[in-house]
Amino acid sequence: MSEKMVATTFQGLEQVLATELEQLGAGGIEIRKRAVAFEGDKVLLYAANMHLFTAVRILLPVASFQADSPDELYDRARDIPWENWLEIQTTFAITFAIHSEYFTHTQYAALRLKDAIVDRFRSNGG
Repeated sequence: MSEKMVATTFQGLEQVLATELEQLGAGGIEIRKRAVAFEGDKVLLYAANMHLFTAVRILLPVASFQADSPDELYDRARDIPWENWLEIQTTFAITFAIHSEYFTHTQYAALRLKDAIVDRFRSNGG
């Protein structure tokens, strides 16, 4: 089964990372700012973690959407079924990297995301 993944990197290394992913057999390669999106199976996920020199992290997105305000970020994030990945007693940390005209402070965006996750659990009886 093919999954969408994102490999983060440093600015200027996106093309090098895309080439590395291509050599590993990744499909659907899309160069982004400080990242490369790609598709592959779990074997590729493990290979990417072990063999990519220019990747900082390999991420498996749980959702993707555009938000044009902090309130829209909150609303859209609250709709995500976080209980599929976290349990009520699970602690979690949010690392936020953002490139947007709508969000000028990454900590505020991270706080809104955290609030949405916690409020979803509370509304589901947690």
